[in-house]
Amino acid sequence: EGKKTEFVKLSMRSNDTEDIGSPTIDDSSSNYEYFCGTSFSSFLKNCLNKMGNTASSKKEEEKIYLKNLGEAYPFGDDGIRLLVWIHDKVQSSSSPLVDIAALCATHPPPGSSGILKSDLPSWADRWNYRKKLAQMVHLLESKRILDEDFGVMLMQCVGITSTTSKSKEEKEGSFWWMKNLEGEDDDTSDYYDIKIPSSSSSSTSYDSFGDPIGTFLEGLASCTGRRGMRSSLKFLFKLCSSSSKNKSVNARTLIELGYRLSLAAAFLTVVVNDKDKDKAPTPMIDAFLPEETEDSKIMMESLVNSLLECAKKQREQYGAGAGGGFGGSYDFAPSTTSSPSDVREDGTMMVTEQEFLEWAETTAPMLGSALPTFLHRIFFPYNKQFPPGLTPLLLPNLAEPPKPYKKGKKKDKNCTNDDDDDDVDEKEARISQFFDTPIRQSYSSLGIFALSITSPKIASGGSWFRLYSSEADGLSTNRLINSVMGYSGPTLLVVQDKSSQGLFGAFTSHPWEKESGEFYGNSDCFLYRLCGDSMGVYRPKGTGTTNYMYCNPESRSKGYDELAHGLGFGGTSDRPRLYIDEVLDECVALEEDLTFENGPLLSGSPSGQDRHQQKGRFDVEAMEIWAVGGDEVIENALNARYEKRLEDIKRIKKAMKGAKGQYLEDLQSGLTGNKMFAHRDQMRGQAEGKCAEDDDDSDEEEN
Repeated sequence: EGKKTEFVKLSMRSNDTEDIGSPTIDDSSSNYEYFCGTSFSSFLKNCLNKMGNTASSKKEEEKIYLKNLGEAYPFGDDGIRLLVWIHDKVQSSSSPLVDIAALCATHPPPGSSGILKSDLPSWADRWNYRKKLAQMVHLLESKRILDEDFGVMLMQCVGITSTTSKSKEEKEGSFWWMKNLEGEDDDTSDYYDIKIPSSSSSSTSYDSFGDPIGTFLEGLASCTGRRGMRSSLKFLFKLCSSSSKNKSVNARTLIELGYRLSLAAAFLTVVVNDKDKDKAPTPMIDAFLPEETEDSKIMMESLVNSLLECAKKQREQYGAGAGGGFGGSYDFAPSTTSSPSDVREDGTMMVTEQEFLEWAETTAPMLGSALPTFLHRIFFPYNKQFPPGLTPLLLPNLAEPPKPYKKGKKKDKNCTNDDDDDDVDEKEARISQFFDTPIRQSYSSLGIFALSITSPKIASGGSWFRLYSSEADGLSTNRLINSVMGYSGPTLLVVQDKSSQGLFGAFTSHPWEKESGEFYGNSDCFLYRLCGDSMGVYRPKGTGTTNYMYCNPESRSKGYDELAHGLGFGGTSDRPRLYIDEVLDECVALEEDLTFENGPLLSGSPSGQDRHQQKGRFDVEAMEIWAVGGDEVIENALNARYEKRLEDIKRIKKAMKGAKGQYLEDLQSGLTGNKMFAHRDQMRGQAEGKCAEDDDDSDEEEN
């Protein structure tokens, strides 16, 4: 009854109601019916209409605003709505990446507006995932995989300058995302509560000038790969620049940031895709810590020197100071320090944006995907599909090698060693001579990172599978060829030179389908030098010569074809550019041919090489060949190799059976017997003929 009275009072105060006088308010039914009659009904209609018009007007303004933003920035309507909302939420955050991860994981994902609520993750699931994702990002910062202030720098680069760095204690005190679910409601209404600037409320087009949201969205479009890889590389360069006035950046700083971002993206990807959803991310972080070994230092120097050499060539070609470079002469000196803060005063460790772009686009095209892959996992955690035009950089690890089989036991179809029946302790055996890390199945190998940024087919995540290792299978070209023959997926050959200990090799995505004296393959094939002096990648020239890959064992022609017998890439059939001789006596790695770009494969300057090495010859210290391309691709390719081996065995058995059957048939018909004992008859005939001649001679003498 009290609420009824309030309704009456409300109606009498309203200017929209009819004049109903000032009756005495009581609880009588007749009086109540009077106030709920025509006048009050009219009042309610007016209120609802006004509310409906206001909501409709606001919704229409919001729709126009989001539409205009969607036309200007490549995120889609729901993505734009989320990012505009995020923009207001992180204005004063001291840990913006952690807060963004928590907010994006809690609220409805982009694209959910047209999906039934029952199809979305439950509120409890979203809440639990929020805590897990925020904890993962916090681990990346606390373990120094990413700098603790990286998120603040990132936000400043996209136009949010109010974020501030705080002490560790202050950050841990603001971990609101760690509180329990108890007492919280599934209230995400403020997700749709977007503040529309007054200047944009009635505009039919969007003008980003002076709008902080426009600056924010444009920055995110660049750093998430939606403006192309070149924009992502420029943003990476911007992150490494201490101020907008700096036209050059330390080469080591650029490569280290790309390496650490790829580790961070791999960590988020692996933990998110882990089948054990309740597994804590903290124990898994150790497999993603940056590698700090002597081999990793050599590998980092090789990458840095590669960038510096590319910068040197550009300055020699276009003149000192070209592309925003230095005004003075450029005297390149290889990097020999291991500290990223050690910058030489003469600028020999510094590169300009244009020099960095030129190197990345030719040598390391996947480096630009490191930052977009990482940010996609944070801003769009429920969207497993990457946006069109973005090829993610997914670092692989090394799969455990298959256990060797023994006689009397079922053979593993993936086992590469057909002769080794000895017991092998797999726990003590190394997975790789070149890419092993202190933690088995780690993602932190700098060598794997360096190879992954050269091709999207290498940076496909999953686990590389070892097809052949000279350490485990013996140093043999025949065994290497047998390990790849019939394998239908991408493969990576790694060779170590005995003289310089440098690593080089070749990549091909074409199946090793046949033994032939002719070349085959496709333009995805390339040669590389991984470490020694500086990293180099030599892709096809595109001049029409297609001598990509070559596999010609001597057993195919019995040596009568007078061609090179072994495994080769580039060059010609009698002298490939990279050639692994079948008996390992005449291995060659040349600097040029007509198929691939020119450049050295062997390490060491010509003056430091002996006459044997100056001719391109080298002795093999070790070799490995890896199946790459992702778990599904590798599994299908291994099955194809297994099926081919079964077909080969059947064909051999059939041939043996055919020869044996023909022999039995000849034996039963008497043909084989006649053939087998024909020589005895001939010998008997010769002996009888000889005796007859002797008798005739003796008779003549007697006569």
